[in-house]
Amino acid sequence: MNNTDLITMLGNLSRSIQSIETMVLALSYLVGIVLVYIGLLKLKNKAGSIGHSQEPNHVAFAFILGGVVSLFLPSAIRVASNSAFGTQNILQYTNYNSTNIFQSLGILIQVSGLYWFVRGCILLVQGSKPGKQEGKKGLFYLCAGVLALNFTLTSSAVSYIVDNIVQLVFTVKKVK
Repeated sequence: MNNTDLITMLGNLSRSIQSIETMVLALSYLVGIVLVYIGLLKLKNKAGSIGHSQEPNHVAFAFILGGVVSLFLPSAIRVASNSAFGTQNILQYTNYNSTNIFQSLGILIQVSGLYWFVRGCILLVQGSKPGKQEGKKGLFYLCAGVLALNFTLTSSAVSYIVDNIVQLVFTVKKVK
């Protein structure tokens, strides 16, 4: 396989990734509605069985909060991105060159980040149940999703940090 074939393959994949992104967003809305519904049912059951329920109150509220975040996923991603990385909008439509391999890989990483963000929300909600250990894993997926959604800024920040560490090492080496 030569370079042109790999570039063409990644370009075609990045062109078709828009429909996958739409599907992930639609599944996020569906999951959000289901989580809010389950959370409201848990609150109703808790209220109906006063003093008899073994489940803590925070479980129902975690389901509702996770559902609301999933329902407002584009807004939540925009807020999280602006809070951590500035005002660049990751959900904007941009024209891209399908023969540019770096741009094609960037789009694939951003859609993967969207999937990781949704998975992190679901795992955090599941981790709120007593006896579940999914909370740390969900938080990791959530952070990885936000970093992948802001791939260009994340790679720039890592590059800046590594360059400064290399300069510091060379400075210390010159002093000795």
